[in-house]
Amino acid sequence: VYESSYFIRDINPIDQLSQSYYTDQNADFENSFVGSRLNNDTSTSQNDEFAFSNIETSVDTYTTPGVMATAKTAPAIKLRLSKEFFDAKIFHAPAGKLLNNNIFKDYFRGLYFKVDKNAGQDGNLAMLNIDGGNITINYTEYTSAINQTLVYKSIVLNFLGNTVSLIDQGNPAATPGADKLVLKGGANNSMVVIDLFSANELAELRANNWLINDAALTFTIDKATMNIGDKKAVEPNRLYLYDLNNRRFIADYYLDESVNSTKPKFSKKTFGGIIQKDADGRGTRYKFRLTKHILQLASHPDSTNVRLGLVVTEDISNTTNKRVKTAVNGIKVVPLMSAVHPLGTVLHGSSDPDESKRPKFEIYYTKPKQN
Repeated sequence: VYESSYFIRDINPIDQLSQSYYTDQNADFENSFVGSRLNNDTSTSQNDEFAFSNIETSVDTYTTPGVMATAKTAPAIKLRLSKEFFDAKIFHAPAGKLLNNNIFKDYFRGLYFKVDKNAGQDGNLAMLNIDGGNITINYTEYTSAINQTLVYKSIVLNFLGNTVSLIDQGNPAATPGADKLVLKGGANNSMVVIDLFSANELAELRANNWLINDAALTFTIDKATMNIGDKKAVEPNRLYLYDLNNRRFIADYYLDESVNSTKPKFSKKTFGGIIQKDADGRGTRYKFRLTKHILQLASHPDSTNVRLGLVVTEDISNTTNKRVKTAVNGIKVVPLMSAVHPLGTVLHGSSDPDESKRPKFEIYYTKPKQN
């Protein structure tokens, strides 16, 4: 962990839009960190031999001199940073540098986390909630020059400003083709584009005046590809299906108010996209409910037969989009959570020789009574 001198702007001064940063800017940030390493503790577990752990941790704090309180916390990265650095940066800051938040953000621009793989060891995969992080500076002071009572205090600098992820997994993926649909998260992510109806098919659906009872779209996982090798591929728990034309969620997503309070990533269960597994714990399929979406298309002649985008997602509740540096096939933005999520999957395509494994689009309807 180093101090960074790179100023991460809110606004691009050229077009006055939100400033974008891309994963190929690693060199820009790599050249911006200054000074010595801040996690310079003599314990190598704090730096050169750091490893992730999923165990619960304890934090000891002194509320008053000689009285210690212990609190249990969720697994987290907890690093002891240089006392000398923060004493100089904060307590001996030049005059005016702590005057307000704007001045302070330019004075102390942030931290640069440099990550390297330990030779001969397997890597780790951890999703970090950066917004939940902070720097806590603990210090003591006397209540006054006359009353020499020692008081324990702290300053907390929350990680609520701009952050940039420069991780490029470079993970290999299966070669896409007519019989395979390859989805991949991360910096070099890939997506699937879906056309549910041709113009004639949609016209026929509307002309029949069917009462749509249920509609679903199911994708079968290519288990042979995902299970290659001694180490089975780690599979994404969730996919996200959305309106690609308008870059927004579809009606079934919006109207699904189901909430999983213990596992928020599995909320909106009715809408779906959650991995279904076999007895061995391996993924078999992903299924989406499209009843409201199809009902709108069938009932409203002015509804547009939009293309749908299918991506992996890290957080189903976050539908924010972000621009890509170079548009691909006219696609200029992608869901942010598809770029954040590091995993990928391979699905059977519509030209798979085995028809039972192809994507399945089902509509259940009631025919109107004939007079």
